[in-house]
Amino acid sequence: MKVAFKLLTRWVSLLLPAALLASEALAGSAVQWPHGWERHSVPMPTSGSGEHFDGSNQLALKMDRKGQLEAALNLSILKIKGGDMPNLDDQTTSMIATIRDGYAAKGLQAACDTSQRTTLGDIQARQTRCHVRKDNTEVLTQEIVVALGVHTAQSLSYTAQPEKFQIYKAEFAAMRDSLRPD
Repeated sequence: MKVAFKLLTRWVSLLLPAALLASEALAGSAVQWPHGWERHSVPMPTSGSGEHFDGSNQLALKMDRKGQLEAALNLSILKIKGGDMPNLDDQTTSMIATIRDGYAAKGLQAACDTSQRTTLGDIQARQTRCHVRKDNTEVLTQEIVVALGVHTAQSLSYTAQPEKFQIYKAEFAAMRDSLRPD
């Protein structure tokens, strides 16, 4: 169990790909963040070439009574640069590869389900679930939804230990349903 807490804490540092991040106004005010979670702004990831992205990256942590990390929500929104025409399937594939690579660098294996089409509001989105293993034991479950609006690309990720995943799933769903890509 302590290994899972440490792995979840380490996961927080993996936070989603550089290709998908967040607009301050949308990430801060229009989204329904769950009550009782510690919310933090975290640094924006950079591209593999060191490029910085314009947007925001917010993290909410659910702690137990003893102060141990139980679950994490990460919302990233990237402002799409003028002239860029990102593709939802390509962005999702890139994100999954980045997640797998990030876990592999920490000695973990991540297997992600085939992403499924879904919507956020009336915007097309992709959603997938990843199962993170250490020594053939699942230690984390991560669900990710990615959407492209006119001006932003958004990703919302929910990560928890497998035995805690269903407990906070409704809070993830409420937050997911409150997202409205532009």
